Amino acid sequence: MSDTARWWRRLPWVRLLLALLLLPLATGRIVVTYRDALNQHLPARMAEAAAIRSGRLPLVWTAPSCGEPLAGDPNYAPFFPDVGLFLMLPPTWALALHFALAAALAYAGARRL
Repeated sequence: MSDTARWWRRLPWVRLLLALLLLPLATGRIVVTYRDALNQHLPARMAEAAAIRSGRLPLVWTAPSCGEPLAGDPNYAPFFPDVGLFLMLPPTWALALHFALAAALAYAGARRL
């Protein structure tokens, strides 16, 4: 194990600090408002959840323009596991938790490097 990895393991407060920073985001107290999060991704995720609830595959989102493919667009990722959040939680909470999970997974992945 490298010296850098040993150094991070001696600092468990870094993990606690990250968890505390992500907690308001994960609980929906802070809503992500940058770029296209609220005006593009949230409506698309809601359309995906509506399609799944009605028993259809979320292949096309018919609201924008003349329709936009959902299944082939990596920005919407209708087959990503966190789509279940949009089925169980209020939309803004699910979107916030989506971004918190992405940050936590990025941290965990960076730690593995």
